[in-house]
Amino acid sequence: MSLFNFFKPKWQHSDPKVRQRAVVNSTNIDTLTLTRLAVGDPAIEVRHAALSRIDDWHLLVKLAEPGLDPDVVEQVTERIDHLQLAELLSAQGVAAKMNVLATITKDALLARVVEDEPEAELR
Repeated sequence: MSLFNFFKPKWQHSDPKVRQRAVVNSTNIDTLTLTRLAVGDPAIEVRHAALSRIDDWHLLVKLAEPGLDPDVVEQVTERIDHLQLAELLSAQGVAAKMNVLATITKDALLARVVEDEPEAELR
């Protein structure tokens, strides 16, 4: 273990397991740091942990660029779907729901909306 590990935040530790625990358990990691970890950490488990903490699907869409690790792209896509659906379900009023619905492009997610949405206008 490096002496420098004592002076750094745990998410910068040299051991990936320590970094992963720090990402999962820390309440003071900002979105910019999570984003950097999600796309740039050498350990896949740290990248996955960081992605699971990002709650802005707009940001996740930007992260899902070509060249990103395929495992990470898959997790980003699933996370985007989950967050978009959650935003749709929590939106108040048909107009707000239509705005969210206009951003959804994945057929499987749209099919779920058609099946589960109580508002006929949205289906």
